[in-house]
Amino acid sequence: MSSFFSGLFLADPILRRWTLERLRKRWPADEGFVAGRPPYLPDLPGTESATVPDRWRDLPGGAPVQGLVSLSLPGQKLEVEASDTRSLFVARGLDQDAVGRGLQAFTWLALDPGLDPDWVTALWQGWAAHHGLPDAGSPAWTAAVAARRALNMLDYAERVGVPLPKAENLARLAAHAAIIVNGLDWREDGSHDTRLIVEGAALARLGMVFDLPQHAEAGFTLLAEEARRQFGSSGIISQGATHHHLLAVQDYLGVWLEARRLGHAAAAGLESLVRRLLAPVSALCINGQLPWVGDLAADFPPAFSLGLLPDAPAALGWLGQLPEADRAAVLALRGQCRQNDLEALRADGWLRQTVGPWSGLWHAFPSGWSPVKGYGHADLGSCTLHYESVPVFIDPGNGAEGAEGRAYRSAAAHGGLTLNDIDPYPRNRAVYSEAFRRDAGGKPPLLQAEYDGVSCVFEGYSHCLGHNEVQRRWRVEGSVLRIHDVVNGTGRVRVARRLITELHVTVEDGAAILTAPTFRLKVSAEVPAVLQPGKVWTAWGECSAANAITFAARRNLPWQGGIVVEPLPL
Repeated sequence: MSSFFSGLFLADPILRRWTLERLRKRWPADEGFVAGRPPYLPDLPGTESATVPDRWRDLPGGAPVQGLVSLSLPGQKLEVEASDTRSLFVARGLDQDAVGRGLQAFTWLALDPGLDPDWVTALWQGWAAHHGLPDAGSPAWTAAVAARRALNMLDYAERVGVPLPKAENLARLAAHAAIIVNGLDWREDGSHDTRLIVEGAALARLGMVFDLPQHAEAGFTLLAEEARRQFGSSGIISQGATHHHLLAVQDYLGVWLEARRLGHAAAAGLESLVRRLLAPVSALCINGQLPWVGDLAADFPPAFSLGLLPDAPAALGWLGQLPEADRAAVLALRGQCRQNDLEALRADGWLRQTVGPWSGLWHAFPSGWSPVKGYGHADLGSCTLHYESVPVFIDPGNGAEGAEGRAYRSAAAHGGLTLNDIDPYPRNRAVYSEAFRRDAGGKPPLLQAEYDGVSCVFEGYSHCLGHNEVQRRWRVEGSVLRIHDVVNGTGRVRVARRLITELHVTVEDGAAILTAPTFRLKVSAEVPAVLQPGKVWTAWGECSAANAITFAARRNLPWQGGIVVEPLPL
């Protein structure tokens, strides 16, 4: 046994239990797995000759550039000198972080729509000088990076044009299809997530544009199968990440618009898919705002996709960059897609409730377990709450990698209840079977609306603290919010309850005092409040200050306690 696996084995009691019980043959072995080959794509496309379209304009300009240009990338603006347009894609573009991937994926092409065409040509040529030939072993040509770059190039070509030499650059663009289809992100570690949607969208659009019917069909199949696999019956993404849902809808819309422009037979089926996935967006919004639950996508900041929200201005982000006819088609579709089946949404783990002046969004993975290496967080038992249409308690999201990213995915970063600072459910692993997850995690969480609020009951802590049940109930009485908690079981544990806020907050006589322009709120419990500084993520690599209002103490079980949030005079 390697030292790495030995460390995992000793540190993770759930993995240890799984391993020992597998040796006793209690749990069945997984089915065979072929990396990079989804089972619904048994035969990958063969070699196809691209037909170069003549529908796009030549990009104006092409004169030598001078001075500096600022490129928008995940979490930062990158200043580029005219002499660095070639070295840039080697010096910074090979870094395996969000900025390096964004540079190679031409994210800046979408985020800087007013970029001077001379600079676009210079940067395109600089990229081609080092990475113009497909190379499956290069960070510039992973399937996910190549797919996002292809989509950004296609959108730019439709909106503005193609840099010269046009035929050569279009041939490079068409070559993306083969590298994508042979490197699909279907992985045994369970991280085959929305990257497959990006790759399917790129294959479908490249296939339609360059007359590559086998690649187009592979893309359509990917999009249809991943819509079934990654989205629940309500149409919401199963990863538990609202920004990733919105971005996936945007990619599906891009394929539908391409099929619609070309009069492709797939347009009708794609429209049905888009309608299904767009519908839950309206139900998740609180007072016109979509809470950013789960990880934020590094591809684009949330603001880039806000035009997909109900009643949002048409000029926002991606929607605002579309040609007029395409934008009108999306707006018409947006106005027709509303999720009215809130029970289907609750069954998929999302609950919207409004009582009096309080409105909120709650999330609980249907099984309790977060997806393997997905974008979801250990946010069970937490929620986003607005008072008089103002966000008061929020989800911090996550826009970081590494240790900081892991910290903001944990329960301790969210406005929930933890025991001994442990996540409610253990870390998920791809090797675990569904039967084992049910056995180790107890009954699925029960999240439901009530006449005066919301309740959430779960047994996830039974994996580490013996038989254990947590009950949380949010009740509204007039303008007062009461959060009543019960923890059943035995033993002595540290019970910590947190509420995350961006509002100005102070502690007075053991209570937290929140101040907004139009109201003040007092937050109190049976133990004193403690403020812990933190962050709320607004985009990948970008954040603003927040505070966690924490009520924590060691308690014997069974235990019950309560938090009261009540308005104060201004």
